[in-house]
Amino acid sequence: ADIKKLRSSLMAEFPALTKKMLDALLSKDDIYILKCSNGTSLYAPIESAPAFFDDGFGGVFPTLTTLWRFPTIMPELVTYGPVSKRLLPSERAAGADLMLPGVIMPEEGLGEFGVGQKRCIRVQDNSMPIAVGKMLVSSKEVEANGLKGKGMSVIHVYRDALWTYSGRKIPNDGFLADEVQAAEGSTMVAALPAEEEAAEEEQEQEAEEGAEEEEADEAEEEMTPDALLEYCFYAALKTTCSDSELPISADKFYSHHMQPARPPKQPPLDAKRTSYKQIGKYIKQMHKSKAISVREVKNVITILSVDRSAPAYIEFV
Repeated sequence: ADIKKLRSSLMAEFPALTKKMLDALLSKDDIYILKCSNGTSLYAPIESAPAFFDDGFGGVFPTLTTLWRFPTIMPELVTYGPVSKRLLPSERAAGADLMLPGVIMPEEGLGEFGVGQKRCIRVQDNSMPIAVGKMLVSSKEVEANGLKGKGMSVIHVYRDALWTYSGRKIPNDGFLADEVQAAEGSTMVAALPAEEEAAEEEQEQEAEEGAEEEEADEAEEEMTPDALLEYCFYAALKTTCSDSELPISADKFYSHHMQPARPPKQPPLDAKRTSYKQIGKYIKQMHKSKAISVREVKNVITILSVDRSAPAYIEFV
């Protein structure tokens, strides 16, 4: 019932999204909903990257993975390649919102829109979107004040945690590590079901080639929820969560670092399925074991430091 309601609301909100497209993205069966600790939810076909997500406030957006298959299903803003550097997250900071001076005004204008309208962003001469979000101004304000101030709040962007969780794919050669540039075409096919299946098979083959050697020889056993939680905890500390990220809230550490650290062939990380039931309880347990140091103020748990000399941390591979 929830998926049926979601499908109806998506088709109503995005008129360019056809039933055939939606069937390819969200079939009526085999869909799982992953509720994240930060209040958002991911809607994904079984064994595929999330197709849509909500922002925790009732707004549902297509993921970049979806837009790279069907890039014209939502209105867009076009910006310059160098501007993309400010939109992309870095190791030390989140990406910025899109400022109106960085918007390229098309000959036909931006059309009529209100505050909160959902749009995507792409770089000039590259047809693949780099971010999704919602407008912070209306078309009437732009007409009155010109292209000044903030234009769009960026909610999901290339190289963020959701992109990482979705498999770190890129749609064309213009998507670099710290910038998106002009590029022709797309390596992602979105026309017929047979072509989509071929594209998925190619992506799976690339993922298999990049896996560790032992995974090539034998099927990887599914971890228990507790074992997966522990793996992602240490993997996050050893890969993306450096000391420069600290202090960091437990919820942000879980959504921005632990979830993206999930091994490719394991099920989605969900703290509710573990014996701890909540990520906060697990983080406090790791504090008791002296793996990390935390502080809790008004039910907000913050990780202050990591003991990178602890045996469990050193031995983790």
